[in-house]
Amino acid sequence: MKHVKLLALILCLAAVSFAQESSRKLGFASYQNGDYASAVEQFQIALTESPDDKPSWLYLGFAHMHLKNRKEANRAFNSFGKLQGPADPTHDFFDEKFRITSKRPARTTGVTDKAGGGKAMIFAELRADGKIGTIHIFRNTKPEWKSDLLAAAKSIGFEPAKKNGEHVTAIAVMEYSFEMF
Repeated sequence: MKHVKLLALILCLAAVSFAQESSRKLGFASYQNGDYASAVEQFQIALTESPDDKPSWLYLGFAHMHLKNRKEANRAFNSFGKLQGPADPTHDFFDEKFRITSKRPARTTGVTDKAGGGKAMIFAELRADGKIGTIHIFRNTKPEWKSDLLAAAKSIGFEPAKKNGEHVTAIAVMEYSFEMF
């Protein structure tokens, strides 16, 4: 009887894990298809089972941004920011991750005119068509540099990520440090 209960527990845990992963994949597919309402729903389901899933928090935030739900987007981004691990989580959504082809600017126009250094974390949508989509400045120690940071993010050259041989939209997490020279 003990073995039957253990087997039942293992099967339940496997089913929950499968449902979470399935919701996560459906959320990503919905996001790629521009069905942001469905993406929100699927990522929320996935996150109830695995609240430490950084990519799901990130894509949930961007889906909310596309739906003009700024408050909910910020909640998702803040949840992402509270989690441990690398700033740019490797997404298992892709067969091939995007590749940045341009150099990051050492400094942007106007930065040398402003006092002190600073740091920022930016989330940028790297669209399947090779263009930069939505940009979100997540952390910025120098708010007066907002336009410089946006310009830096918009100037990124990249090769889109791929899934099943097709280009897909990905979200990049970029950290910038600016210092006076």
